[in-house]
Amino acid sequence: MENKWNRKNALWMLLHVVLYAAGTAIVCFLGAIHPILFVCYQITGSLVAAVEEMPAGYADQMISVIGNIPVLILMLVLVIPSAILGMRAVEKILKEHAALLR
Repeated sequence: MENKWNRKNALWMLLHVVLYAAGTAIVCFLGAIHPILFVCYQITGSLVAAVEEMPAGYADQMISVIGNIPVLILMLVLVIPSAILGMRAVEKILKEHAALLR
């Protein structure tokens, strides 16, 4: 797309705003939640329930870990694909260099 405001770009922007508003309304009013966020919520809730049965000193140490579980899952979702892409890129680059050495 061009970087100038014209009728076409304005209509695309309007479409994006309407879709964003509709998605927000669906999530807020209907209580819809993304499956990945639901899994994070379930894991965190299970750990919080487990903390209630732990000894007092250990339970206090686990609160910070439980609070960071959703971030850990999100980081794994982001890091693993980027690592795979990095390995594929390095493999391609090294094959090209190996061909030059032959």
